[in-house]
Amino acid sequence: MIRVCDLSFRYPGALTWALQGISFELARGQVALVLGKSGCGKSTLALCLGGLIPNVIRGEYRGRVEMAGLNTAKCRPGELATKVGLVFQDPDSQLSQLTVADEVAFGPENLLVDPREIPRRVGWALEKVGLAGFERHSALRLSGGQKQRLVIAAALATGAQILVLDEPTSNLDGRGTSEVLATLAELRRQGLTMVVIEHRVEEMVELADVVMVMDNGRLVMQGPPRPVLANRSLFRELGLSYPSTADLYYSVCPGDGADPPLNLAELRSRLPSGGGVEVALSPPQTEGDGEDGLEGAGGAGPCRAAAPVPRAGRPVVEVDGVTFGFEDAPVLEDVSFTLEPGTLTVLLGPNGSGKTTLALLVAGLLRPWKGKVRVAGRDPAEVPARELASLVGLVFQNPNQQIVQDTVRSEILLGPRVLGLAEAVEGRLE
Repeated sequence: MIRVCDLSFRYPGALTWALQGISFELARGQVALVLGKSGCGKSTLALCLGGLIPNVIRGEYRGRVEMAGLNTAKCRPGELATKVGLVFQDPDSQLSQLTVADEVAFGPENLLVDPREIPRRVGWALEKVGLAGFERHSALRLSGGQKQRLVIAAALATGAQILVLDEPTSNLDGRGTSEVLATLAELRRQGLTMVVIEHRVEEMVELADVVMVMDNGRLVMQGPPRPVLANRSLFRELGLSYPSTADLYYSVCPGDGADPPLNLAELRSRLPSGGGVEVALSPPQTEGDGEDGLEGAGGAGPCRAAAPVPRAGRPVVEVDGVTFGFEDAPVLEDVSFTLEPGTLTVLLGPNGSGKTTLALLVAGLLRPWKGKVRVAGRDPAEVPARELASLVGLVFQNPNQQIVQDTVRSEILLGPRVLGLAEAVEGRLE
């Protein structure tokens, strides 16, 4: 189903190759897990498999990629879309329609599928990903896990026989990740061919027939999961996540040359008895899965903060009795806390619990329904933008939403230039 022969690619103006001499094959129904540190070329490989390189994204392209018998460099995008579905890590970047049904129907409509056939495809695809019954729901108000499953359904509705997924769980909480993994496991049982790029090795490895490890644009190792995971030194060298089951096994049995276990059941069966080692399962995830209190099964509901711990000194951030929501649906309810200067605070919670909404309130981009927010003693929603930028810096989950300049230097200097600080900052760029 997939044949990649000596694939190399270099982006325009780049001095180094993003991909160098990549070759591999996947049979029908096989699942490949692609690992590697950020910047090693994984996403570029996904773009090549999906045909966006070289048809849309230009550069120096060498080698050959065949997907379901089609040469990706020589076929039309519409033709390739019936064979290959691309799923990126941010589902919002792929959603274009208002309702779930319209989103799934959009691809077949553009491929001129018989209108009488489209409703059947929509129902079939939604059933495969566990979203049957969501047809009239707003696509934008689904939870993160539901959105990712919707994107997969949209790819299936076009008739895709191959799925290429680029870090499909990186933006999801535990429940959303479990939903997507369950969907991929079901698609694997149905014989779909998949290439999954992921950092979550422990969760994904049991789904994989082949594990491929990349570094600096090269494929440095590939093979069945167990022999690849047996090479712990390679994972350490590249700074990659390593499954805890395998790590514990080799720690307890350092001289064992056998391939590592892939799950807890295997680990228990292979650990020496009477050695004082106890392996316990974690309790199942029970978090809600709504998106900031909006539509979605099992919504997390309004966030309530615990009572703040008193500290000495004047707080730099004060949130007092804040309540806020969207369209009469509360997301935050009577939240109060303070942050002291120089402290690091971690805000935890499942998707939809209100973390992002709280950050936007502190940054002054939203105004609370009730209660007060103070940053350095002032209401951030009333501070002029130029002045507020020197008080609060906001970093989103997806960096592409904040990058607007062509070079790293220009991007760093953009804010200081607006504030009249470019000259002072320029000398510290290195």
